[in-house]
Amino acid sequence: MIGDENHRAGIKQLYGFESWPQGRELLPEMAHLPVLETTRAPLPLINRSPLSAGGYIDMYGEGDTLVSVRVNDCGLPVKAREALIDHLMTCTAPRLPEARDKGIEVGDVAFAGHDDGVTSISFVRDRWLVQIHSCGGRPYPVGEFSKSIDDLLVNAGSDE
Repeated sequence: MIGDENHRAGIKQLYGFESWPQGRELLPEMAHLPVLETTRAPLPLINRSPLSAGGYIDMYGEGDTLVSVRVNDCGLPVKAREALIDHLMTCTAPRLPEARDKGIEVGDVAFAGHDDGVTSISFVRDRWLVQIHSCGGRPYPVGEFSKSIDDLLVNAGSDE
């Protein structure tokens, strides 16, 4: 049954969960959640909403192009990896491709949609789960968004 422990174990096996990189465990005071500066975003920011559990959802776009960027602070790398499994359990595709197989190098582990233009990507970097989706009338490739967010997360906790 979808959602039970056997299904979860099957999804973990399908995606090679045990071989996923562990990510950095940052001290809480060092693990500030960076937000993409609107001046550096590939599209204009429309709306920013904080998430009660930690993180935010940004909506970017113009015209009929709309991109959602959701960053969840899961607290620990193991929790972020488990949250990605939760997401993969809801996917209707038999198996999503790894983002690197689509030419996008982001996160500790990342999966993209099947489309050629990559309009959807989900990845984990350390303690954060990131989900980026083109959701407007015109499909928008989200590779640049994913790289921009990942660069911020890689530098989280540094003194820069």
